Amino acid sequence: MAGAGVGAAAGAEGREALRRLCNRGLLESAPGGGLAVRSYDLRAISELYDIRAPFEGTAAALAARNADETQVRVLMALVAAQRGLPDDPAVHARENKAFHEQIHEAAHNRFLTSVLNDLHDAVTLLGRTTYQAPGRIQAA
Repeated sequence: MAGAGVGAAAGAEGREALRRLCNRGLLESAPGGGLAVRSYDLRAISELYDIRAPFEGTAAALAARNADETQVRVLMALVAAQRGLPDDPAVHARENKAFHEQIHEAAHNRFLTSVLNDLHDAVTLLGRTTYQAPGRIQAA
């Protein structure tokens, strides 16, 4: 009998997790029923990047003010490492994500980090990375 309770609890937790993903706009109703990962049109992508920029700027300003010595060293090492990366968009996207996560951590603001995590989840749904655009790796 105890196993049935565990299964029901796991089912309820799964439904709650799906509800939260829908509320965050990461899932949407699929044609014919069920759920699908949301896809964004060009307007939505533009809106996403418009709102991301000021939040990332705030994170950078807070990190500049609040980062401890270790966090500064880690950020400097990440920047130095990016100079030697291969010309591979996936590698640059991964390292850029690590760099931004370190800035978010160094900002020492849990609410800002939560907002930025949600924005980065939405960026992930875009599929392609901006690093695939010609000249983007060099510009970054």
